[in-house]
Amino acid sequence: MWVLGAALVLPAACSSDDEPGSNGTGAGGKASAGHGGMTAGAGRASGGQGTGGVAGGASGRAGVGGTSGASNTTGGLGTGGASAGRGAAGAPGAGTSSAGSGGTSGTGGAGSGGNGDAGNDAGAAGDASGGTNGAGQDPFGIDEVYPTLPGGKEWFAKWDSSPRSFSGQDPNDDWFDADHGDASYQTDGDGILKISGDVPRMYIHDPELQDQWRDVEVTMYFMRVDDDGTNWGGLVALTRTNHGTIGSENQNLCDTRGIDARMRYDGKIDFEKETSHPDSVAVMSKTQWSGGMPKNVWLGYKLAVYDLPNGNVKLELYLDETDGENGGDWQLLQELEDDGSNFGSGGEPCDSGIDPAAKLTNAPTREGSESGKPNITVYFRSDGVGDDGLLYKRGSVREIDATP
Repeated sequence: MWVLGAALVLPAACSSDDEPGSNGTGAGGKASAGHGGMTAGAGRASGGQGTGGVAGGASGRAGVGGTSGASNTTGGLGTGGASAGRGAAGAPGAGTSSAGSGGTSGTGGAGSGGNGDAGNDAGAAGDASGGTNGAGQDPFGIDEVYPTLPGGKEWFAKWDSSPRSFSGQDPNDDWFDADHGDASYQTDGDGILKISGDVPRMYIHDPELQDQWRDVEVTMYFMRVDDDGTNWGGLVALTRTNHGTIGSENQNLCDTRGIDARMRYDGKIDFEKETSHPDSVAVMSKTQWSGGMPKNVWLGYKLAVYDLPNGNVKLELYLDETDGENGGDWQLLQELEDDGSNFGSGGEPCDSGIDPAAKLTNAPTREGSESGKPNITVYFRSDGVGDDGLLYKRGSVREIDATP
């Protein structure tokens, strides 16, 4: 299931060593209403609105695009869509305004609304699994927050077969480029990648270095096992970057720009913008785990990065602590709308005349980009990892349709 939490704006942390930096501005929290999926997605907690359908319940609130049941005793059952919203015990009503026993049914096709609870407009759960805005589940059975863009690129981890060890390009996955940093990787073919080394860097990109990522949702389950406690180590996924992928990271400095969300070993979370390798600015730092990130427990990380109609860039960081049970209980920890002035200010510019706070959009070109392909890669990183000290599973990168 997918649940939103309140976004917070907190004092900024600067780059990886936590000196003062610029403040970020968190966008307001989303409404708690759940949305039905395009293909019978799950209703969300304290919502129960079905997209294009009806919410059951006595005087229950209508789903988006439909109308509510009219004072059923215990709720009518709207039909005619992918997955009807259910009242507590009402008799079925037709999807085109036929009267059900005890009340009048709603009109319109049913979306994946939740259970109307005797007239309350909060739905408990939809009949089928899924995310919001037509999203469903990925091949690992994990809920998607946003649906995959039709025809968009997708990468899913290939660690569930062919035991292997490597310290560079994954021989079984030409999109998984670990020929960066300093680390080694091993899988027993059980779906888990074991990571060892001081500087793990794992890049996901078109092996032909032509097709760039656009708006993305990045998901990874990870377990902290053994490390040296580097504060800014942990689970970090960078987007909107060409960092060291085409050309050297020490020469193509404008291509090293990127944006990420960090779940850190010191227990903090934040958003970070790399402005010119190795310089970065972090904002919205807050403590998620007092006493540091826990060890030997699976944590689900999800980062959505997408352009808004107004040209700004939106970042959303989610956490699942159920190890993917029923698709995961994805909590929105915080979100940021980058307007080109509130994220990266005061950072080191990558070149003369380049604003370090500039928005890193999904456009195929970017001012200053040396390669002309500024969004070629998404990559995962950590630091100071011991032998088999960091585990990954169920990894994915998907291009998404985040249209409201």
